[in-house]
Amino acid sequence: MTYFRPETFLQFVKKTKPIWFLKIIWLFAFLFLTLMFFWTYKTDLNIFWGYFTFILVGLTIQAGLIYWTTYKMYNLGRQAFLELNNEDLQIIYDVDVLIKGFDLFSKKSFNVDISQPIYDFEQADIILSKESIVLLGKSKQFGTTTFALPVELITSKAKTTISNAKLLSWSDFENKLQIEIEDNTYNKPIKIEFKNNLNKLKMWLTRYY
Repeated sequence: MTYFRPETFLQFVKKTKPIWFLKIIWLFAFLFLTLMFFWTYKTDLNIFWGYFTFILVGLTIQAGLIYWTTYKMYNLGRQAFLELNNEDLQIIYDVDVLIKGFDLFSKKSFNVDISQPIYDFEQADIILSKESIVLLGKSKQFGTTTFALPVELITSKAKTTISNAKLLSWSDFENKLQIEIEDNTYNKPIKIEFKNNLNKLKMWLTRYY
């Protein structure tokens, strides 16, 4: 089993649509360059080409950094998968979730750290292993899929090197499944409600928690 998120960085860039705010930046850059062209084409086009080169280089670097950061988050899911790959794993794709009680301002420290998970997503891929769940959050915004940092939900000892949170409790009601977790990054516990693909999750929780 080595098929989970196997893409290289270049393959990831090729298959992933640009993030929505990149599209907005590109649109404004195009409009600016269009105006600059009509302003300078009768006088001195060297000014236009100077702006064009500067903006093109800047946008390329910016897009590269954003894609690389997104890819690192995406690829951490594969890292966790490989670290658990000696076990009998189950993978559930595209589970709809509802995050309850997440408050970004409840962080214990407000230092900027992209390695700390943020529970702000509406869907997740899930890896079920013995004694832990890897939650790989993702969201769809304006036709683009964005990826959250994966989190290992543990009952005792962490089995991967990615961020982890402790599974506190779970409940099953009205065809919905809800868990409560404690992430040491935040002061408050977080509840996650799963809305579909519940059978495998419920079997795992019944067996291991």
